[in-house]
Amino acid sequence: NLVYRDRVQVFPEKDDIFVVAGAFWIYPHYDNIMHLRQVGMRFGLFIHDLIQIRMPEYVARDATDNFNVQISDALDIADFVLANSEYVANDIIQFISEKKNYTLPVKAVVLPTELRSNEVSLRIDRRDILDISKTDYVISVSTIEIRKNHTLLIRAWEKLREEFGDSTPNLVLVGKWGWEIDEFRRYVEEKGYVGDWLFIFNGISDNDMEYLYKHSMFSIYPSFAEGFGLPIGESLVYGKPCIASNTTSMPEVGGDFVRYIDPFDWEASYPVIRQVVADRDDLRAWQERVEREFKPKTWHQFCSEFY
Repeated sequence: NLVYRDRVQVFPEKDDIFVVAGAFWIYPHYDNIMHLRQVGMRFGLFIHDLIQIRMPEYVARDATDNFNVQISDALDIADFVLANSEYVANDIIQFISEKKNYTLPVKAVVLPTELRSNEVSLRIDRRDILDISKTDYVISVSTIEIRKNHTLLIRAWEKLREEFGDSTPNLVLVGKWGWEIDEFRRYVEEKGYVGDWLFIFNGISDNDMEYLYKHSMFSIYPSFAEGFGLPIGESLVYGKPCIASNTTSMPEVGGDFVRYIDPFDWEASYPVIRQVVADRDDLRAWQERVEREFKPKTWHQFCSEFY
């Protein structure tokens, strides 16, 4: 409401730059942009990923169709493209080369990992969150949808419980329910996992999520594909080790502070997860290194690079 109230009408002129920094595919007025370019305005896109094109099996069909049409229209009148990671920048360069008979300047402006100040007081009123925070648990934060690969987590935790029984840490999922996840949801409910060793929190506050991060053993992010992978950076900012997928942009976010797994092979991933569950000294040393050495990229750095 405040943003809408304080809006100011502008009239782009020669040498002004207009950048769509988010969901360019929902903007229908590229004919207007074309007219403004004719009077000398420059136009750019900030693209977060090409998952709708490269991996359409992870995205709803209607969204994929719309994205394909709009990115073609937008690129045809763009002067340049910015991307949120080196991986996405390279993917865009390759896509333009494959699909268009021209080239565009493409540059990565890697997203920040800085979060709000740690001086914020965490007041937690939810009894369920306070209760789970007193147990050993591993946290995974993302929309609960097919692309995020929660099935790998369930398979790994089933095996952990076979091996370690009730001493296995709980698994905490934080995120809203998303696309193509009914089978997963039905499976964990019918097995009786929810409320036993699997806990799912939807629509919680930033305070609640931060509290869950800070009281976790470590985080895990087995997504098949990401344009960036913010929860990896979140985990490190909160001083928590993270196990993440070795695909797409995710190693850019985590660097050598993160241990990586193949999201397409849960059995090969299992020893990496088991190691830190079984060896708490190893986990403690890992966490101490994250707390001591990880330096988040700030929003000030990002904005300087962007502008």
